[in-house]
Amino acid sequence: MRVRAWAALISLSRLTGLGVAALAPAQPKGVVFLGFGGTHEKNLREHAIPAFEKQTGIKVIYVAGTMAANFARAQAQKGRPDADVLWNNDLIHLVGKKMGLYDKLDPGRVGNLRDVYEVARDKDGIGVMQGFQAEGVQYSTRVFKDKGWAAPTSWYDLWKPEFKGHVGLYAGTNAYTQYFIPLLARLEGGNERNTDGAFRRLTRKRVRCNRTGPLRKHRNQLLGGRQNGPGVFRRTRQL
Repeated sequence: MRVRAWAALISLSRLTGLGVAALAPAQPKGVVFLGFGGTHEKNLREHAIPAFEKQTGIKVIYVAGTMAANFARAQAQKGRPDADVLWNNDLIHLVGKKMGLYDKLDPGRVGNLRDVYEVARDKDGIGVMQGFQAEGVQYSTRVFKDKGWAAPTSWYDLWKPEFKGHVGLYAGTNAYTQYFIPLLARLEGGNERNTDGAFRRLTRKRVRCNRTGPLRKHRNQLLGGRQNGPGVFRRTRQL
């Protein structure tokens, strides 16, 4: 199942990600894949890529980077891409569609598309979902035990006095933080189109966070420290 899912992802993302790259020969000798780093890259390199390469004879060249960096590369190379695959998130997917960066999937060429859940298919035939993600508060049980802190039960716990200076958030260029803004906006009476309340809370009642870098490894490093408290993080349920 992993091989089939990966084959669908490769074929799909080639179309989803970088326009004319989708029109490459049916059996290319190599596929340049722009993807995320960290555990995402590790899992694909260990479990999906070897099986795909063995089955198809196509070499996968994995280029790890942030979503912002990979998307900037796709924009800069529109019409003359040097990559075949772009693994993006839902925010960048919508932006890229409006910019005309992606091609539609051809069911005749993407045979595994029939195995993809209907809910995971783009309504315009451009791309498929990787899975569902849930965002929540993550914390180190070791640190909380050492400091005698109670486990967080609310988003507003991030503003507790005892956590001042110990809260970890990704950089604003990371999708996890970008998703957190509308979530916080809804708690403050707004929505995705009215995020003023979220920014007022983040600025007027400062969370005083240790802002991490844009990569997952930066967040993991922060959680591993004994001086750090809770942070916003996501978990993915693969389709």
